[in-house]
Amino acid sequence: MSTSANEQSTSTNQVVYEPITIDVLGEEVPVAAWYPTTLNEVTSNQFSSKKVVYDHRISVKKIGKSLAGWNFIPEFTTRTFPISASGDIMQINSIATVPNFASSTVPVVLLAHGYLGSRFDLSPYAQDLASNGFLVLSPEYPESLADSYDSMTKPIDRTIITNMLLQNLKQWEVNAVSYSIIGHSLGCGTAIKTGDDSWTRVCIAGFPSSGSKCLFIGSTNDGAVPLSRAADALQSLNYNVLSEKVVRMQTWEKLAPRTSLIFNEVYNGSPPPNHISFLSEGTNAAMIDFLSPLLPLARYLEIPVLDFDKYQLSRDSDVTGEVVRPLERNTIRHRPFMVFKGVAIFSSDFTRARETAEIFANELRKNGIPLYNDEVTLESRLRERYFGELNGGPDDRYQDVWDVDCTDANHNKYGAESANSVLERTTKLICELDDMLQQSEKKWACVVVAHGDVLQILQTGFLKHVDARRHRSLEHLETATIRELLID
Repeated sequence: MSTSANEQSTSTNQVVYEPITIDVLGEEVPVAAWYPTTLNEVTSNQFSSKKVVYDHRISVKKIGKSLAGWNFIPEFTTRTFPISASGDIMQINSIATVPNFASSTVPVVLLAHGYLGSRFDLSPYAQDLASNGFLVLSPEYPESLADSYDSMTKPIDRTIITNMLLQNLKQWEVNAVSYSIIGHSLGCGTAIKTGDDSWTRVCIAGFPSSGSKCLFIGSTNDGAVPLSRAADALQSLNYNVLSEKVVRMQTWEKLAPRTSLIFNEVYNGSPPPNHISFLSEGTNAAMIDFLSPLLPLARYLEIPVLDFDKYQLSRDSDVTGEVVRPLERNTIRHRPFMVFKGVAIFSSDFTRARETAEIFANELRKNGIPLYNDEVTLESRLRERYFGELNGGPDDRYQDVWDVDCTDANHNKYGAESANSVLERTTKLICELDDMLQQSEKKWACVVVAHGDVLQILQTGFLKHVDARRHRSLEHLETATIRELLID
């Protein structure tokens, strides 16, 4: 339970860059890590005195094989481009298998690069988020143009790498208070498949997620993944559309759980971003430098070049990032445990709800997350809806009440409690809890545990243009599912 507003970046934390590796089926898979210096005690002699440079490796052999099916390109054609990190950032001296951010409590963000991408493609996003208190991890997936490990003779794929990275976080005793993932292009598929419904997802230049919380960003000038591929999904999943003007002026008020931004305007004489405009200027510049002599041949042979031909003219990574990053940061930063003192749990006093709440509370205690009053607070206003003469009967009879709900939210047919009565008692409770829990300087996140019908009806009080009559039309709330409610 929280409010949302357009937040400017505080960027008060100095950022550490640490290259690490994880073992995946015997292969050392590189992972780039960024985090604030405040995360752990790091001594000064652990830092490199040199300006941070990302070693961006480009394999011509991988590009030729992936785009044109060529198998004859020798390995020695591979080049490494040094990309200077922007801003105030420090680097840990050695490549580590047990990183310096181990045994920390922190919100975690994963980055998923696209086809023939790089773990440094989204480095500006990583640095920005790390400066705002996040641990950001970017693994090298098998489709990376770096081609720095054997993914051909071993069954290494994105899912295996991501799962292994998450497993390593547990082994390193990282207490992740929230999870988010940002995917670009093919990485959107990784974002969609990773984690559960509690994860926040940002899908850029790819396909939108059906998860409960996702920011989708696309462009009508994307020549690699046409926006038409996502249009039907955006509509069917009821994504709220942000205007490009609002985003450029950073004047949005509150982001809907599913929000989309579609670039479609000529701005200052420049066309909308292309497929790779969303990536780091450094990695794009390296690719342009590398591919420039080959682009005319690629066009002649009709080999797809993932919009690098467009980017060669636009060079718009930095200006695109200035627009996108505040929106992406706002989406990810609005997580329940990041700005709160701990969690307050209020539960129905009926057995099943109470037991569920206690299981959740015990997990919070195990992970060191403070619990309001160190207990689950029982609240009779969260009790199951009373179904009158149908109580204790077969569950399929509840449909008889719901059918009448659709036309009359005040009815008491079969002696059942009306939908509006449920809405009134639960929303009144939520407002009281909101006032009570925001008294201290550092507020409490609030989790209410109740029964299916009660929570379905409660949701209607938080959705514009929806009243209690339509509670059964909302997406079904599965058992033990967390769904966010926002109060203006």
